[in-house]
Amino acid sequence: MSNSEQNNKKRRQQNSYVKYIDLGFRFAFSILVWGLGGYWLDTKLSTLPLFFILGALLGTASGFLTVYRAVFPSQSKDKQNSDD
Repeated sequence: MSNSEQNNKKRRQQNSYVKYIDLGFRFAFSILVWGLGGYWLDTKLSTLPLFFILGALLGTASGFLTVYRAVFPSQSKDKQNSDD
């Protein structure tokens, strides 16, 4: 195997790692943003921990949806095409 082929293989492998790391950050970021938004709303309305918990749950659902759409992109596109 030539040196350029080895470099290309390493790049493809690194790109796949980056893709999964990105999904993890997106998942965590959605929970963090929704949870902090709920916490902020709780401090304004003095209802701690109601909106914090709701925000964390919405963030979790949003994160799962993001991961699902990234892992199964063709299925969501097929649904959109069949609706037209």
